[in-house]
Amino acid sequence: MEDSERLTRLTYQGIHGVVALVEIGEVLAEGREVNPGSSISGEELQRLSSTEITSDFPLLHAHAIMGEWGALECLIEDLVEAWVRFKPEALESPAFSRVKVPLAGFLSMSEGDRMRFLVSEVQRDLKLDLKSGATKFERILDAIGLDGPVDPRVREALYEVQNIRNVWAHRAGIADRRLVEACPNLPFAEGEKVNIGRERYTHYRNSMLAYVVTVLNRCHEVRGFIPVPFDLPEFEGAAGAVNPVIPGQEMPEA
Repeated sequence: MEDSERLTRLTYQGIHGVVALVEIGEVLAEGREVNPGSSISGEELQRLSSTEITSDFPLLHAHAIMGEWGALECLIEDLVEAWVRFKPEALESPAFSRVKVPLAGFLSMSEGDRMRFLVSEVQRDLKLDLKSGATKFERILDAIGLDGPVDPRVREALYEVQNIRNVWAHRAGIADRRLVEACPNLPFAEGEKVNIGRERYTHYRNSMLAYVVTVLNRCHEVRGFIPVPFDLPEFEGAAGAVNPVIPGQEMPEA
């Protein structure tokens, strides 16, 4: 997510810089291309840059949201696999007990492959592909005892993020009836382009970070660690510090 944020900011600055270049006037006057071999003229480059700035970088934000949501999904899967190795007793939960495995094939797998197989089967059994937002993650976290309360602000934002991600991934960014009905608070009508500006992108990114720290603090509670303090605009206190912070106490080595 940090890499995505850096790339997003770099793109903001780069596109603003294109418009600000004094050289662009010379390029247009001479009728030359900005980059030799490029099919984009200086005039077209300036027009495209200005359009992105005016519309507040919607395509950039859409790609960032898709990538960051995918990273969050992978994080939760990796956490569940690692937690089962850390606490094997989690395999005794009903969610894992229902999993049926082909014994011969299972025994021939490496430990990592076994965990990935089990987690994948649990996700399938829980029908997580039909769940949205925080619920999608809380169901699998419940299987290992790491579920818990989610701040309503975070829950609402994550629900919107996934629905917007789905529209961009499967509908070319065009709002469909499912999005309009699922997220009535969003200002998009059916058939309209779902353009996300910088302010809303930041809101969604912060909600994902708040959820990550929320889950991290649950892990810290189990291990007796101090919770991580976390506050970002619109999500103050959302990470749910689970233990009181004792002055002078330091985080143990992981």
